[in-house]
Amino acid sequence: MGDSEQSEHDEDLGDLDKEPKSFEQAREIIDFLRSETGDLNDEDEAELQKTSERWRKRQRHKAGKLRKVLGNTAKTVSRELYTSKFRFIYELIQNADDAQYDTAQSDDIDPCLTFRIRKKELIVESNEDGFTLRNVQAICATGESSKKLDTTTTGEKGFGFKSVFGIANRVHVQSRFWSFSFRHNSHDDGLGMITPIWTDPSHHSLYKDIRTSFTLSYSDGSPDFLQTLIKEFDKHKAEILFALRKLVRVVISHEHISENVRTIVFEKKGNSRDEYIDIIQRSGNGEAARKQRYRNASYVVNNMPNDDLRMQSESYVQIGFPVNLEKNKPVRLPECQNVFAYLPVTQVAGLPFLIQADFVLIANRQDIPDTEWNTALLEGIVFAFVEEVKAMCKGRGSLRHVWMRFLPSQQDLGFFCDLYASIQQRLRKAKVFETRAAGKLVKASRIRIVPDQFTHQGDALFEDLDECDIYISTKYATKDYPALRGLGLEELSEAEMLDRTSGNRLQEKDIGDSWHASFIDFAQFLQQSTVGRSCLSELEMIPIMQAKELAWVSESSLSYAPVWLPYIVHEDSMRIAVPSDLRLSTLHPLAFADGARRAFFEGLGVTECEPTMVVDAILDRHKVRHQVRPIHDIVTHFEILFWFSTSYQQPVRGKIRALNAATKLRRPGLLYLHSDQPFGTKQLLRFTETSKSNTYLLHPLFEQSPMKSYVQDGKPWERWLAESFGIRTFPRLQSPSDASELDPVPRQVAEDNPAGLLPMLREHWSVEYAAVCHVHPEIVHEISMLRVPILPAGDLEALRVTYLPTEEVIQAVEECGVRGILPFLQLPFDDSTYESAVVDEWSFLKCFGVTCRVDLDFYLDILKMLRNRGTELRYEVDLHLVYAKIGESAKIADKPLLKAGRLRTLSDRRTNLTQEFFSENSAILSRDERWLSPNQCLWKGPSCLRLRPSLEQTYHEHASTRFLFVELLDIQNFSETDVYEEIRHIRKDHPVLTIGKPLHKRLTKCYTSFEELASGSDRTEEVHGTFRKESLIYAHSNWHTTTQCVWHTSVRLGERYGIASVYPDSQDIFQRVLGVEPVNCKVLLEQLVRLGEQSSKDRDEIKAVIRMIGQNLTSKGSEDNLQEAIAELRAVRFLPVIGVDASPTYETPKGSFYVADNERYAAAFEGKVKILDFTYEELNSLYRFFDLLSLQGQYLSKHVETSTEAENLTRSESLTNHLRKRSHALSCCAIYHRSPRYSNKSEQVHQLLLKSTVSTAEKLWTRLHIRQGKRRISVDSDRASIVLTEADGALQVSVPKQEEERISCYRLYLPMEIMRLFDIQDGAAERQIYRILNEADMEAEEIIRQEDIRAVPWLARPPPLTPKPVRNLRSSQSIERDLLPWLGSPVDSSQPFGSDEEVSETDSIALQVSHGPRRIPALPASLPRQNIATYDERSYGWLLGRVVDQAKRATMVDAAEHPSASLEPMNAQLAQMNLASSTSSDPEFSAIFGDSTTLTTKMGAAGELFVFEYLRASALPEFTIGNWRSRIRSEVRVLPQFEELQNWEAAEISDIMMEDDQGALELLLRSVASNAFATWEEASPAEGQESIEYLIEVKTTTGPCETPFWFSLNQYYLMRENALIPGQRPMRVFVLVRVFDLLSAQIGMKVYVDPWGLRGQTLRFVDSSLRIRVS
Repeated sequence: MGDSEQSEHDEDLGDLDKEPKSFEQAREIIDFLRSETGDLNDEDEAELQKTSERWRKRQRHKAGKLRKVLGNTAKTVSRELYTSKFRFIYELIQNADDAQYDTAQSDDIDPCLTFRIRKKELIVESNEDGFTLRNVQAICATGESSKKLDTTTTGEKGFGFKSVFGIANRVHVQSRFWSFSFRHNSHDDGLGMITPIWTDPSHHSLYKDIRTSFTLSYSDGSPDFLQTLIKEFDKHKAEILFALRKLVRVVISHEHISENVRTIVFEKKGNSRDEYIDIIQRSGNGEAARKQRYRNASYVVNNMPNDDLRMQSESYVQIGFPVNLEKNKPVRLPECQNVFAYLPVTQVAGLPFLIQADFVLIANRQDIPDTEWNTALLEGIVFAFVEEVKAMCKGRGSLRHVWMRFLPSQQDLGFFCDLYASIQQRLRKAKVFETRAAGKLVKASRIRIVPDQFTHQGDALFEDLDECDIYISTKYATKDYPALRGLGLEELSEAEMLDRTSGNRLQEKDIGDSWHASFIDFAQFLQQSTVGRSCLSELEMIPIMQAKELAWVSESSLSYAPVWLPYIVHEDSMRIAVPSDLRLSTLHPLAFADGARRAFFEGLGVTECEPTMVVDAILDRHKVRHQVRPIHDIVTHFEILFWFSTSYQQPVRGKIRALNAATKLRRPGLLYLHSDQPFGTKQLLRFTETSKSNTYLLHPLFEQSPMKSYVQDGKPWERWLAESFGIRTFPRLQSPSDASELDPVPRQVAEDNPAGLLPMLREHWSVEYAAVCHVHPEIVHEISMLRVPILPAGDLEALRVTYLPTEEVIQAVEECGVRGILPFLQLPFDDSTYESAVVDEWSFLKCFGVTCRVDLDFYLDILKMLRNRGTELRYEVDLHLVYAKIGESAKIADKPLLKAGRLRTLSDRRTNLTQEFFSENSAILSRDERWLSPNQCLWKGPSCLRLRPSLEQTYHEHASTRFLFVELLDIQNFSETDVYEEIRHIRKDHPVLTIGKPLHKRLTKCYTSFEELASGSDRTEEVHGTFRKESLIYAHSNWHTTTQCVWHTSVRLGERYGIASVYPDSQDIFQRVLGVEPVNCKVLLEQLVRLGEQSSKDRDEIKAVIRMIGQNLTSKGSEDNLQEAIAELRAVRFLPVIGVDASPTYETPKGSFYVADNERYAAAFEGKVKILDFTYEELNSLYRFFDLLSLQGQYLSKHVETSTEAENLTRSESLTNHLRKRSHALSCCAIYHRSPRYSNKSEQVHQLLLKSTVSTAEKLWTRLHIRQGKRRISVDSDRASIVLTEADGALQVSVPKQEEERISCYRLYLPMEIMRLFDIQDGAAERQIYRILNEADMEAEEIIRQEDIRAVPWLARPPPLTPKPVRNLRSSQSIERDLLPWLGSPVDSSQPFGSDEEVSETDSIALQVSHGPRRIPALPASLPRQNIATYDERSYGWLLGRVVDQAKRATMVDAAEHPSASLEPMNAQLAQMNLASSTSSDPEFSAIFGDSTTLTTKMGAAGELFVFEYLRASALPEFTIGNWRSRIRSEVRVLPQFEELQNWEAAEISDIMMEDDQGALELLLRSVASNAFATWEEASPAEGQESIEYLIEVKTTTGPCETPFWFSLNQYYLMRENALIPGQRPMRVFVLVRVFDLLSAQIGMKVYVDPWGLRGQTLRFVDSSLRIRVS
């Protein structure tokens, strides 16, 4: 077709790159294209009818000819172009990849192609943009393509679509407005393949996101064809997506073929620009069946040659290296991998990676021809491969040492036959091979592969030369060596290996290392060459032992210094080594143990040693005396002599020395064999490494020698030792060197085995020992001095002073009660008494001095024995009886002699036991187990006296004992002098060091003993004088006089020290008896003046004194006589202040600074103004002291001003209507609390409320202001407030727009601002205003009725509002969110707080437990305004006295049990009044508590008093009135003991607060609490840890425990913020104490620790307010 014809043709069709706008337009185009194939429709025939017959025939002939040509052409192309009729799959994928996907990608949908295989048809669907006119024109033509000849499309010939007719006889195309089909059977001409037939689009519909669909109706309907088609699809893998440019997802679905639909999904993650591409193939259920990652390498090839089908001058190649997903290492895929020209073209055998390039292909796209363009691309592939290998190596990643696994195999034929050779040639010149030492990358010619014979466990036998680095890195796997060799790497040559063979390396290795076995293999390899053998002969490679030292020798040295095998005997069951001390060079045993090494060394000339040479060497060695030899070598000497005893003729006795058990060389004749006889030397001597007995026994190695199992020359081992060397079996008595001396062995037996000495004497007495003792008395004396075991515990005593345990002696011991004291012999029998026959068996012991007598001296002998044993007494009662027996005996028989000190002596072996013995030898045992003389004891005295202890408490049971000590020995009772001396003695031993608890307890008893002695006033003055003059009081690591002490102070007061903490239970003794004065405020103030006047001040000490002054000022009369000291203090700079620059300074009371009485203000102005350096908690006890210093005007809260500003106000109709509707109730509340602004029925404020407007602000902020000097300092507050102004006769209220902040303002700030507006201060008013503003689900009139506030009739009512009243300001939903755990029913929270969508108040949800009618129980706090009876102070005082009385003896009671009892007249009076059930309307009730304005306060104070007295009676440490920190505590001043009690002036946190330093309060709470609460790691804090602060809140009612009570917002927050966390030590603990039945005969109390954890269970809200009931 010419250009002009083409233009006309295009004009007829319209814009080729656009789609039709309707089905009608599409149909017209299809009809036009159909006519282009020569097909004449009805319109054409009508036109022809207008012409001549000749013309009609001519046109029909031309049309038929055109159809024939086109049909034949299409059929020929379709039949001959492709070798497989299933090639259409690739062609359709190609067409889909060439399409546009702008619409899908704009919707973030991946380009996708789906094949739906059905029984009769194949449906192919795509989410491409849709067919343009150019696309339709191309598939209706032959040899035309709608695609550009560039890199964005793949198709180029226009033949691809015709391949579908290989399996189909009808193909329907549906793409947006296009709907047409082609029909072609195999026997038809090809015209049907290019002639489109319009199809009704209503018969075909597209799924969502599908814009193009092909329906291929099978030309072969047989089941075999369908299975073949399925198999063809199964051949395709997910890698088909690797090179596609647009498609990232292909789905193959088998539908309606079997019962289950089978789907396979191919996906690609990544593109040609990414480092990695993941190819995923999974089943339709989403499980990944296979996932393969490819390392992607893309390179641009420039200067491409000209080609008719390629217009560009550059192209790119892409390589995909398969790697492991986790380790990123090469993965071996099937041997044949695809080469892509966007679609798979061919598979190349031995190709381990994927290749993509824009190859010029043959017509059927199934092969790559050899063209200049393709050759250039192949060179680019080679370049890309090598460059990527370089990148792998430089990256030091996991592919650095395995990249060669990507090398392709050598191809014999085909386009890629030179691929491997080209890559190989380039890699040989590339630096991609890593060296072992430095890890450098070098060329193949600069590196060597280490051969197997030169390796050990994969590493080279010898290190590389210093100047070289040619070893290939060990990180390369040996399996990759063939590939490396193919790239030009060579192995080490023999010369290179010899250059690196070093003796040093050989000798550095451990001799047992398997490295040596590898070296032997290498040496055997070298022996195969002449050069190798020559080098080995000079190499010091033979390991030998010389004198137990390792050495190395060469083969050439064996000719003049032979080396022997290490064993002289080497049989199957016996091995004897050549002794190391013979100086014979032997092969190392480890080298001998390795068969290969031994055989190698034997081949070099190492041989066995002759026995006679070894025997001669042994005898020569023993000629040298006093030389240290190895133990095993000595034993080996004897073993060799025994083994070869028949091989030598010379005698050896006297020529060789043996080894004793102490490893010393001795003559064998002096040693003993290890005989098994019962009383042989071996059995008698205890054989230990440190015992002297080791000197006499043969070394155990002789006993353990394997020679015991052998016999030589008819003699076993032990017999040979006895006969050859004269070794004995049992001990001798006579010393071999001197017959008159005892042999050392019996001495050693007595030392090592005392129990064996007597049996040894008896065993050998008649055989040998009796004769020796008869002749040698010296030996008898030495034996008598030996120590033998005695009863009862086997202790040792000299034989000459022992007793035979005869029946007579044992009976006397039993009577005396001191069994086990006398040294009775322990004989080898179990009998406690012995018959005469047995005694005769041991009668020979008499010659050694063993005796037995019973008389008076016997008892004195017992005492001597006890005295000599020191304090090791186990039976005190025995000693009592001994003293009693001595006393009785002395009184009856020898009283004159004993008292005169002239008792006769017992015997030559006894000491004189007279009165001199008691004095000089200290024979009296004290209670503390000291032996004392009579003048060192007291008969009567306190237990604290140790210098002269009392005997009365120990020996008071027997009168005869008292007679002995008091009458005969004249022992006195204690006096003051004894106590003084005791304290002085303690002071001497402990001058300044800290004493422990036992000694502290002893000192306390010493001080207490003066009360008994100083009973008269004269004696008391004497004691006072002694303690004033002498430092006898120990405290604070030093000793003091009474003038240096005061009773109680927590700080140092100059030279005076407080001792109350040291002796807390001895106040009366120290103050009355010893004269210690108590501390007072005047002393503390004087100390504070001294500290303040010092040039270098101790800040901590000053603060401690100030805190103590604050504590002392709480007591009655503590402020008397202080004016002079206070006046002196006013001029002193003693107050610690933190300055503006955070530096510590000091100020006088008149200085410019502030007292941080408000914690939040203090934090805001910290570092900006001067603030007194005390924490908020510390200030609570200092306010009275500050009053004395006149610091009231310097409190921070009195100087801070606030200002609040708002921006972007928006009037809220719902909030405005709510406030106006509540205006009448608010004004009634103000009048009830006597607001001055409503005086004389003034309605000015009420009108402000009626006209009030509430606006929400986008931004609302508050600033705090203060002045210090001339400076005005302003800071931002961390809390958003509200803005309340009066303008134009209306009240303007601005609140935050954010819901949470608005709720907070309505709960915290708006009630306070309303109170300021009303000019009232009553705390009850704040609670009532809070309810009126926040309880939106309750009518305002109902609230004031519950609060007993009368509705004022003269106040104007607010005008009626619309039927849609305002939603609860703090909506029930919001309350429910905060308090949900407390509630019993669910709440719908669908509406947000503060929504302007108003709802009826009756629709808001009431928060209560019961499901019945709402009934709010009356609270005792809600009393009528009018008084029914007059308040009687006496009645209230009687009640408080009764409260105190009950608190001191209170117990935790069950709320259900209140036993009645008459408790004094007040109880009877109260019972008559029946106050337990009284209400506010009863006159008696009002008589006690007054009217409604005082009821809550007085009732609360009574409950707090009950809890305070209860805790004070529990003896908590340092619990004082200062712990009661309530603003209403002054109500109890009607009691005399509290008449000066003032309200707590600082900010109130909780009613009672306490720092629990010692864990006492915690223990109390765990014992009385009604609930089990969480534990923490330590019950009491360790030193240095912070103590736990307890916040105790008291709630009191006159009714039962279940009566509801109020909870303030502050209390609610404290409870929530201080909730316990299990296992974590808290800083604060919140405690709720419920006091109930206040007017009953037995007040009830329940304690709830951590009540936050009880919400919704034990504690519940009864309505939407903060009222709580105990379940």
